[in-house]
Amino acid sequence: MKKNIGSIDAVVRTDLAFVLAYIYYTNFPVPTVWYTVGLLAAGHLLATAVFGISPMYKLFGISTNKGKGDCKKCDKNGTCAC
Repeated sequence: MKKNIGSIDAVVRTDLAFVLAYIYYTNFPVPTVWYTVGLLAAGHLLATAVFGISPMYKLFGISTNKGKGDCKKCDKNGTCAC
């Protein structure tokens, strides 16, 4: 699959994942169900940041990755006029 998460997006996702994991491990006063939801969300955010692919972005046709070959002006060889 083509990567659709840019570097800034990945950093924000990673930071948010660490914040959620910190809340989980420091026993922030939140109901137990929300601990689990937060930990699962942190895992999802971290996984999408590491692999650079977001299924929701793919579903809605969104891409924050401005890497080589992503603009409409790039040819098949990867030469980009952006």
